[in-house]
Amino acid sequence: MQGGRSKRRGGGASAARKKDEEDEALGQGEGPSHHLQDRLHKALTLGLRYKDGKTKKWWNNDAEVQGQAIRAISTFVAALTSNFSRQPSVQALLSEVMIALQGLLQSENEHICSVSSEIVVKLTALLGGSLLKFGGEELVAPLAQLLSCHETTTAMACAASLNNILEKIKPRSTFSGKSASGDTVWKVIQETNTVYVLVQRLEKYDSNETKSAEYYLEFSNLLGKILRWFPMSRYIVGNNRNLRLGLLAQSRNHNALTASAALQTSSALALCGEVAIKQIGDKDALWTAILQCLDESRPRVVRVEAFRFVQSLARSATGCDAMSGPHVGPLMSGIVKTLAEWRTPLQGRWQPELEMLVIEACHTANRLLCWSGEHHFVFWKAGISNVLSGMLLFDHSDDQQWSNKMIDTCKEKQVNGVIDKLHIKKNSAIRPHLWDSLGWLAIHCEMDLDSMLSINKNPLLRLISFACKMSVKAVYRQGQLHVQRETGNRSTQDVPDISEREPICRAVLFLLFSPCKYLASQTRLFLEKALKPYGHEWMQSLLCSIDLGACDNGHSISDNLQMIVSLMTLVSFSSLQLHRKILYSYNALEILGRVIKSQSNSDIQVARSNISNHVVSLSDGKLCCWNETEDWEGKNLILFFSLWAFAKLVKDSVFAGNARQEGFVEDFTNKVITEETEVRVLIRQLQKLVVGNSFSAGVRWYAAHSMAGFGIYGFPSKLGGNIKKAFDNDEMADLLLALSDGRSLNTHLVILAARCPSLLPSSNLILNQNKGSLGGDLLKEKALEKMQQKVNAMIHYGALRNSLEFAYTGTVQVDEENVAGVRFLAKRCNLESLLSLLSGKTPNWGTSVLEYNIASALSAIGHPYSDAILQAKGQKYSTTSCSVCTLLTEHVHVHRIVLASNSDYLRALFRSGMRDSSEVIQVPVGWEALRNLVKFFYTGQMNSFKSGCLWNNMDPEQQLKDLQAFIELSWLAAQWFIDDVSDVCLSVLHDKLKLNLHLCPKIIQKAAHYSQWAIVEEGVECMAPRYPWMRDRFELEELDDELVEMVRVAHVRLSQDDR
Repeated sequence: MQGGRSKRRGGGASAARKKDEEDEALGQGEGPSHHLQDRLHKALTLGLRYKDGKTKKWWNNDAEVQGQAIRAISTFVAALTSNFSRQPSVQALLSEVMIALQGLLQSENEHICSVSSEIVVKLTALLGGSLLKFGGEELVAPLAQLLSCHETTTAMACAASLNNILEKIKPRSTFSGKSASGDTVWKVIQETNTVYVLVQRLEKYDSNETKSAEYYLEFSNLLGKILRWFPMSRYIVGNNRNLRLGLLAQSRNHNALTASAALQTSSALALCGEVAIKQIGDKDALWTAILQCLDESRPRVVRVEAFRFVQSLARSATGCDAMSGPHVGPLMSGIVKTLAEWRTPLQGRWQPELEMLVIEACHTANRLLCWSGEHHFVFWKAGISNVLSGMLLFDHSDDQQWSNKMIDTCKEKQVNGVIDKLHIKKNSAIRPHLWDSLGWLAIHCEMDLDSMLSINKNPLLRLISFACKMSVKAVYRQGQLHVQRETGNRSTQDVPDISEREPICRAVLFLLFSPCKYLASQTRLFLEKALKPYGHEWMQSLLCSIDLGACDNGHSISDNLQMIVSLMTLVSFSSLQLHRKILYSYNALEILGRVIKSQSNSDIQVARSNISNHVVSLSDGKLCCWNETEDWEGKNLILFFSLWAFAKLVKDSVFAGNARQEGFVEDFTNKVITEETEVRVLIRQLQKLVVGNSFSAGVRWYAAHSMAGFGIYGFPSKLGGNIKKAFDNDEMADLLLALSDGRSLNTHLVILAARCPSLLPSSNLILNQNKGSLGGDLLKEKALEKMQQKVNAMIHYGALRNSLEFAYTGTVQVDEENVAGVRFLAKRCNLESLLSLLSGKTPNWGTSVLEYNIASALSAIGHPYSDAILQAKGQKYSTTSCSVCTLLTEHVHVHRIVLASNSDYLRALFRSGMRDSSEVIQVPVGWEALRNLVKFFYTGQMNSFKSGCLWNNMDPEQQLKDLQAFIELSWLAAQWFIDDVSDVCLSVLHDKLKLNLHLCPKIIQKAAHYSQWAIVEEGVECMAPRYPWMRDRFELEELDDELVEMVRVAHVRLSQDDR
């Protein structure tokens, strides 16, 4: 019976299709005719009804009615054009068509679903950006459900439609809180298991079967979009090794579209740092695929995507280091060869795909070169300096025939002094990237190029000379060099394009401060030569423009660019002895001080991407789980370069000398309240920059170097402030350093062992390491008398005291007469940061700030000096044996002086001689909480806490267990009066509870048990907006009535505030 009905329907459908073709022919070129619109309206009326009297829904499941509707819609869409879609009558029908398609896509009739999906493909492509206007986002759910359809054509059509819809919705804005559509889409994707379905289809794809390349392309592109726009999906997909390897295998597919789609999906996965590490772990498969994709024989579209994939893997120093191995040489060689393809003559035809390829090769080179490492040597060895010289100088010493051909070509095309526009376009797009490459090569070059015979230095020297000349012209062009044009050398010809000015000046700056003495010295010579014709009159105008910029907080992009170029120029000239003196005479330090104060208090930050568009790569996207991705200079270039210039000029300056002589520095360090002066305000601001963890490492380093100009050295920290209590304190001191002049200093062996072991006595006071039964015998064998050590007669008291103060605190003020002695001791004690600041040596680019810590005291270095053991509650047996004692339970060997410095309660406990102050101290918290506490005492930081995708995909029970450790620690911190620990615990719990509402009830119940009401209030504030929802789902059942009432009251208060 059913078969008979199908045949009869088929005959009717044939006649209907014939009528549709006639109607389409009538309306072709003129949009849908009135007859087609009327017919569509009647067909839709049969299936659309109002639901709850508010919204229309498709309700009719009759196959005849559905078939009539789908034919009418198909004919209507076939006749539709983008122009006619703007007509009011057509727009009204389009809204109803969207509603109808939502229902028809859910039909049980496979033919209806198939035709509906094909119509949606046409419709989404036709309507473009206006798709959402007619409710196109409502199609996401039914289309996602059909992705698992066994009919391949239907599933492919749904994937194509979803690709179009997602492209229009732009869900990425959901993460800034601006797109409700993005939230809805992600909810649908979760509910329909879309990601799982796509992964299954891609895993089962076999290019040798009948499935076409379009099949893989549609599903891979859809998965890539979801991964790029919804970070929550990345870790689950990226944790699937079979899929990762499958994508790499398809990247080697002979079909260019399939290969590029696989690479795009791999790049989207790498937006998650945790997944990127897993991808790098697939070493053999990864580099085999990448190197094959980069081969010159592969299509350019594949090579472009391969470069972008490499960029995605090298977003941090850790990622770049993990990419080391035998593949580095071929990879770097491939990049250099690709750059060299840029030299091919255009022959009158513009090749945008070649430009894109070379630009992505530049992005990849710079992404790798911005991190230090052995790969820099490989780049030099591959001849990158010669390639850069040939590309930037329009000359190549190793290919003179090519050079002459290119020059002749340009001369032939030069008309009335204007060079062929195609060549100019090609130059301007590529050159900023090349200057960046030169700068990164220089700033990370730690090789002795002068002795490397394999590198032809003549092209490099010509390039450096050219860069110096162009940097001076760049500053001249933007109005900074106000000089009289007396000679031909001052003409504005050959002035670099505006897009090149910042990269050129940056490259020259990096060359001047390169660790390679050869590059730095040669650049100074060329820069001095380039500046010689201009005199020094312009420098006052340069400083005036910087001073005016400091007063203007509303900079435009061009003003910011000009300000940054001026500051970079100032840093460059500070390395030239003659120009330093001129800068002093024009009050450069006072002007820079005003810039620093202005920028430190400004909410406006200027990152490099704000002024230089070329640094933005298409491989960039919203990242997750990536650490250490911030540029060393930070997001405020004006602040960074002003600090760099100030740090280079303030050392040994009259400005700093006057500040010391007038007592400004002493007043500041002793915190004496005196009359405010500009210098005091500046020093206070510099200290905030040094201490502030919110600032980049580069900003903090140059702020510290600026402070060093006033005789204040180091990076102050709270931990250092705590340990300072023990400095030259007789309490618990176990070593007396005696000087030849009769004076002495009390010290503690554990601090010396951790910070400057070279000051330890020759015997090292090694204790008898025979293990006692509970560790007590070992501790009792420690000598009760304070040991005494004579200090070399050449060491003066002031220098030794300053050095020890730095060892105890991480910061110190040094008088000028003690600088030499402190430098000697800093070198002997390996106090690297102090030695760097004393010498005034520019820190290597990318150097991390050496935060104060004594963590090494917890290792074998500090075990001989341990005089206490902390044991967690529960008596849990340790999985490993202790190398110091025979205790079998989990414990840690610590030092009383460290505990007492961090906790007034423990200091009082040790002084009292109570039972709890014995060698083994029972701490009433679990092992994880104890480990965090001990690490905080010795480093000022907690143990690294899982975050991002690792946390989100963790078992809820494990999440709860980890957070409970912080509740216990917060309670203990309150008992022991350690406010800093309480603040850290509250901050961690606040961040986690905001993103994990399901944990709130158990957390606040646990916190209430420990009387940690600050944590309870945090949880209540997080739950208040969702109180009705949680109440209706019985998620508050485990809370006490008092806690439920607190949540309810908070919800009521929040509702009233919203009104």
